[in-house]
Amino acid sequence: MKKLSDQNPAAVAGAGDSIVREIASAVIIPGNAHDDLWVHPNLVTIPGDPIQFELALRSTDRRGGDRHTVFNYFRTDDDFGHLQPIDDPTSPDWGGIGLTPDDFHLPTDGSVELPEGEWHWARNAAFLDSSTIVYPRALSLRRSTERVIIPNRGLPVGNFWVWPIDQNRSYVCASEWPRDGRAANGDTWLAKIYWKRPNQRLSSNGHRRVGSEESSNPK
Repeated sequence: MKKLSDQNPAAVAGAGDSIVREIASAVIIPGNAHDDLWVHPNLVTIPGDPIQFELALRSTDRRGGDRHTVFNYFRTDDDFGHLQPIDDPTSPDWGGIGLTPDDFHLPTDGSVELPEGEWHWARNAAFLDSSTIVYPRALSLRRSTERVIIPNRGLPVGNFWVWPIDQNRSYVCASEWPRDGRAANGDTWLAKIYWKRPNQRLSSNGHRRVGSEESSNPK
């Protein structure tokens, strides 16, 4: 999995002024690899050489019931070449963004209702303006400035999570939410976005540069 399969050359074709150099995406966890449905993927890093990645997903039933009872954590040291299950995450960023089991005050039976608030996943929000393109067949929306990073396979995909990795790339993860009870559905996707210009707010090994005021991708 070190080289993701979908290079998406059309995503940046004809966009000479795009800040994106390349996009690659692929399924990193097939839906049939687990009994329940895994949703809300989140990704953080541990800077270093190599950069380590920690991935978290939460379990719900295959019909999409809105109760998330288990956090599933993984680590990879080879850029998603292999995923290793771990019991507890170690990156301090989990606490910083409020995405640990303790942040949800899990009761003794392990179940929890998602907390309310403005950060509560902004479900199904769509803002229309003159630059929005409507695709009637797929009933989907895309602005003219946006690029497709995960192919449309006819299944709902949601809760996109974006995380800067180093100077040259940022990653996006998302999960399919079929809610049809089928074990074959519910893949977890990863998209790698490579920038044309280095992100000056990060070092080459993923450390944040304190006090940097330069834009991540200046035009």
